[in-house]
Amino acid sequence: MATAVQNKNKVSVLAKEFGMSSKEIVNLLKDYTDTVKGPSQVLDERELSILFEYLTQKNPVDIATIFADTY
Repeated sequence: MATAVQNKNKVSVLAKEFGMSSKEIVNLLKDYTDTVKGPSQVLDERELSILFEYLTQKNPVDIATIFADTY
């Protein structure tokens, strides 16, 4: 089970899921960390937090849009 979770956190897998290139993620992490990752490497919690924070700030979502179909 741990292997399946780790594979999900690979740079290449996350890049595909977020519609980015592995190079974009690697370059982003280079700006905020001292480590250099390759496409097949797994991101740790800190690196994931940096990636998610970046994506959240870059792609804000209007909460009203999410619930518009519900009401």
